[in-house]
Amino acid sequence: MTLVVRASVLHGVEDFCLQYGIDYQKLLNSAGLAANIDPFAEQYIPLVNAYDLLAKLKQASHCEHIALQLAKAHNLNILGALGQLMLTADTLGQAWKCAMHYQSLHSTHFLWTMTPYSPYIQMEFKPLFKFQHSIRESVELSVANMYCVFRQITGKKWKPQAIFFSQPAPK
Repeated sequence: MTLVVRASVLHGVEDFCLQYGIDYQKLLNSAGLAANIDPFAEQYIPLVNAYDLLAKLKQASHCEHIALQLAKAHNLNILGALGQLMLTADTLGQAWKCAMHYQSLHSTHFLWTMTPYSPYIQMEFKPLFKFQHSIRESVELSVANMYCVFRQITGKKWKPQAIFFSQPAPK
């Protein structure tokens, strides 16, 4: 079974390439992706190719925090119908549960959980099995995207206590 992700994971990659002087078309081709993929269309790409693209983008740009850079360009639109469902949720907890339910239906490779610790909520996003490819950038991009989505939903009313990644924060 081939695992896939929405082509929306490519949103912002072309602008990032321009900023770092990277040939976008060559990058897509080197990751085994068609040069005409539209990040705004309801298309899917193989997960392994998305991982390869992020790894090659990191290598070409020499940017340790590409996931955070890419997430800056993202909003609810990258999540398609899920983003619209989350936007209609009454609380952040309901939005997160909506995302977790959607993920459980469409993805077998990651687990999202939410554990309440009054007055805080711990949200986790973790892979369910060991991948052959480096997934650090992909996990970070997913977490950063969720942060951006939640900020869009709640405005300034929500602020995480901390977000932990596997390397030091950007300088």
